Amino acid sequence: MKKITNGIVISLLSLGVVYFAYQAHEWKEAANVYEKITLDQNGEIDYRERLLGKALNKETFSYKETEDIKDILFRYDTKGKTEEEIYKETATGTDSRFNHFDHYEFNRIDKDGNYIFVSLTDGSEYFLYPDEVRQAKIKKGDKISIVSNEYGEFISAKSIKSKKQL
Repeated sequence: MKKITNGIVISLLSLGVVYFAYQAHEWKEAANVYEKITLDQNGEIDYRERLLGKALNKETFSYKETEDIKDILFRYDTKGKTEEEIYKETATGTDSRFNHFDHYEFNRIDKDGNYIFVSLTDGSEYFLYPDEVRQAKIKKGDKISIVSNEYGEFISAKSIKSKKQL
């Protein structure tokens, strides 16, 4: 009689575990659907698709769109990571999946000796340290192409020739 009782109790417990596992899966699916509905109501899915379309067609991003992409990619890159892991990855600066380039024109030198450049597409400013300018062999008045990663950190710069100079 004791063996029969133990068998019934164990089978009921295993049935309960299976039922709980199934319910947990259902709850997770419901949470994912809720998140997608929330994103869709806020228009974020359409906005992300529009940004992706611009990237695929190699169109120029506005400053706001570039900042939004940085935020989206940073959230994606850091999902499920500790702050220490995030710091180690961002400290290197050049490990990036998304490099942004834009054309800039020299504007001025600030009081600290940094070279200030203005974007030819959206008017935003970017500065380079004097050693970066010397390394890229940029002269005063040059138009340059600056490549930066998704966090806005400098990767490289080179001088470009305008159609007038050619």
